[in-house]
Amino acid sequence: MSKSFKALFTILKQTANQFDDVANDKKLKALQLIHKTPLPAFKEWAEYQNLLLFLSAHPINEAFATLVNKEKERFAKHIKKASNADKAKLQNSGLPYTTTLSSFSYDLLVALNEKQDIKMLYDYSSEEEIMLNDVLQFTLPDMEKLLTSAGNVQEDLLSELQVKEEQFLPFLLDQFSKLNHEPYIKDYFWNKLSVYVQLNSEQEKFSKLYNQLSFDTPYFHTDLLRSFDHVELINRELPYFMNLSVAQQDELIDVMRSALIF
Repeated sequence: MSKSFKALFTILKQTANQFDDVANDKKLKALQLIHKTPLPAFKEWAEYQNLLLFLSAHPINEAFATLVNKEKERFAKHIKKASNADKAKLQNSGLPYTTTLSSFSYDLLVALNEKQDIKMLYDYSSEEEIMLNDVLQFTLPDMEKLLTSAGNVQEDLLSELQVKEEQFLPFLLDQFSKLNHEPYIKDYFWNKLSVYVQLNSEQEKFSKLYNQLSFDTPYFHTDLLRSFDHVELINRELPYFMNLSVAQQDELIDVMRSALIF
């Protein structure tokens, strides 16, 4: 009798952090079966993503690592086909093709703004501690600064400046760039304004599921603890540093940047 996804999922969770021969055999068989089993409803996706991330970071051998990657690919395709309603319920899960909503730093948003495959949408700013007027009086041209002293609320101010809703975030980033020579003041204003932005992408790589560095030779876990001579390691001469290629540098930056998001 074939086992359900839930039963196989339970086996994988119970054996994920066990690395003896019996547990490894159970893990591999469960993973082989779950790869052929229909995926569950969206309520279990976030937990399944975390399990796949752990298995991906702790492969027991080459075949296991390959199968985990295939399952991640199947999972991502399944999410892509899901309804917008289901995806909306998984906001901030880090799953591929879902939305992340948060307050990000100015520098991070400027970097993301250069990525053509990432969509950024202004959601709201709290304006509880500072008003947009308070910032723009330092950044707008002299002729337009008069608008900030007229007591306009944000909507009226943007209307006067002829900034449409979809243009607001690029406009805001551009205005804050005028404060680059005063980074402390810039960050102070940005944090006080509490700008919330939605991020999403049609690229599966922009996700918690795929946010990892690639290695030519991953470490295969055959035991719970990695055995090594710590004294020999401390006394070992440090190897010469490795020059990263441009692609490796870009990957490293992207992974570190995405770790701040998901």
